[in-house]
Amino acid sequence: MTAETTEAPEATLVLRKKEFIDRVVARSGAKRGDVRQVAEALLQELGAALAANETLALPPLGKLRVTRTQEREGGDTLVVKIRRAKAETEASEA
Repeated sequence: MTAETTEAPEATLVLRKKEFIDRVVARSGAKRGDVRQVAEALLQELGAALAANETLALPPLGKLRVTRTQEREGGDTLVVKIRRAKAETEASEA
């Protein structure tokens, strides 16, 4: 039994914070100001946890852990591994 590996596709789209908040507003129906406050707090906590080298278990996003850190001018670069469960449709096809 071998593990199937695939190269990650090159990211061509960038989801900016404004668009992210717009999507959450559309999905939740919550007020934009409330979503913005919660999103800001969420992103700050995620950043702090990753900077502290904590492993995050956040379904359905997955399990995240920092695999490497590089100090650079202007900030650190964190290489993060994300392990996600297969989607139900993928699992039923296998």
